[in-house]
Amino acid sequence: MQSEGLLEKITGVFQDGTPVRSVPVATRRQQSVVEHIQRLLETRKGMLIHMPDFGMPDIGDLFRRLPGSATEIQTEMESLIRKYEPRMENVKVHYLEFEPAQARIRFRITGSLKGAGRVQLESSFFPNGRGEVRHTGR
Repeated sequence: MQSEGLLEKITGVFQDGTPVRSVPVATRRQQSVVEHIQRLLETRKGMLIHMPDFGMPDIGDLFRRLPGSATEIQTEMESLIRKYEPRMENVKVHYLEFEPAQARIRFRITGSLKGAGRVQLESSFFPNGRGEVRHTGR
């Protein structure tokens, strides 16, 4: 089963600059998936001409319509991950909360890494479109 993704294979490093070889083989796939989901969620829909549905709609616009748009964001995230992250299956996205003081909306992403068991991630979005994805457990 493939551990790191194509981008990591080509560059030899993860997005944060960590050399792939310095990460234990058992956690490479998980780190690669987390980074890929972050890229997917930070990309704006329509940015890639050859894949116009790749990425999220304008997060700034969705923030202006919170809390009503939380379900829309959740549905978009789940659909994108299911389509563009083939290493995950049984993906579910759950709205956690909107934190007005930090201008942040949080979601939990659960599913299974093919051949590696359950995984749980947390994703946050900020009004500037920046996203954050981190592993939180199994």
